[in-house]
Amino acid sequence: MRIEVEDTGIGIAPDKLDRIFEPFETLDNGYDRATEGTGLGLGIARRAAELMGGAIGVESCPGVGSVFWFTARMQPGSPALAAEAVALPQPALPPAPRDILIAEDNPTNRLVLREMLEHLGQRVTEAETGAEAVELARARNFDLILMDISMPVLDGLAASRAIRAAGASRFSRIVGVTAHGLPEELQRFAAAGLPEVIRKPITFPALTDLLQTPVVACQSEIDESALLDLRRILPPAARAQAVAGLLAEGAAFIAALDQADVPPDELGQMAHRLHGAAAQFGGISLSRGLQQLELRLAAGQDRGGPALRLGLVAEWRSLAAMVRRILAD
Repeated sequence: MRIEVEDTGIGIAPDKLDRIFEPFETLDNGYDRATEGTGLGLGIARRAAELMGGAIGVESCPGVGSVFWFTARMQPGSPALAAEAVALPQPALPPAPRDILIAEDNPTNRLVLREMLEHLGQRVTEAETGAEAVELARARNFDLILMDISMPVLDGLAASRAIRAAGASRFSRIVGVTAHGLPEELQRFAAAGLPEVIRKPITFPALTDLLQTPVVACQSEIDESALLDLRRILPPAARAQAVAGLLAEGAAFIAALDQADVPPDELGQMAHRLHGAAAQFGGISLSRGLQQLELRLAAGQDRGGPALRLGLVAEWRSLAAMVRRILAD
């Protein structure tokens, strides 16, 4: 049996045809590349064709497209097996629809992902570029953002940093979508605000599992009455001084949290000081998170990974915004 697939894309240069079936081979390695390359998939395809007693190849013309083909030795199927209906198990669906943003430059991938999500009862918005994703995410609070890592102009890492910096979705759950999976790459993704990754190609079971993972909304627990009491009791000058001190202390802590060279004991002391100040200003959940970090550091443990860091940053921003709104004149 021989099967051919025609691709009317950019084509492949003749001197690169012998490379594309090698594992982990991409013709363009940047995350902001205009095309996604071949990565690991064609290496797997070659191995699969060989296991079926066949071969795989490609004929290509740059600027026109490519024709990929493979052969395989197949045995005639059993009529009884072909006619037998197989009842597939139905996955448990997520309990409620969510607003989900897909950031994916490949229209076919975007279409398939949208259809799977809508089949699962989700509400889907699409972005074709990283810049479009940032614009949509800043204007609307999405429950989940599926962010393709490799997109032209503004890649998924840069787009995620921009979304985390400001806007309605800055505390939303962002899951990276990538064919890459080396440990150093996953660390880079986490540093950009993408501690979660789902691998391409995205299967229906994998997507269902992702949606069944609870989406923790970043709703800060702030005692607004404590801030109103401070506004009523403190004179304007003292109130301004207290607000300035809190904001400076919080900004210093967030900056230190991003610096790996800050000694754990120093970071623990900063967390302890801000923990007390946050409690005084009604920041209940921030105070709780800072206490957790302080205890971890005192016990000689690490900083808790990107999830704890993102949570502390989100809680701090929420408290700082509330303090400015209620206490700043």
